[in-house]
Amino acid sequence: MKTERRLEQALRGLAVLRALEVKDERMTYTEFARAVGCSHRKGNTLDLIAAVAEKCGDKVPLNRVYNKATGKPGSGMYGHQSVLIRRVS
Repeated sequence: MKTERRLEQALRGLAVLRALEVKDERMTYTEFARAVGCSHRKGNTLDLIAAVAEKCGDKVPLNRVYNKATGKPGSGMYGHQSVLIRRVS
C-alpha cells in the first residue's frame, strides 16, 4: 500500500475515532474498516494512529473500536505499539 494511502486512512480513522468519542458511540473493526476505506489491515491503521498519537503525547479514543465477538477492544489498546513507535521515530 502506498504511503499516501496509509496516511489518508489514518487521518480518516482519527476523524472517525474523534466523532465516536463526541457521540459516545462505538463500532466494530469491520465497521471501522468500511468507514476509513480499507478492506483489510484495519489493525495496522489503528496501530499507526496509536503510534503517532503516543509519539505526540496525544490521547486517542482507540477503545471506541471493538471486536464483535468479544465486545472488547483489540490488544493494541494495551500498550503494544512500542515497537511501532520506535520504527516511526
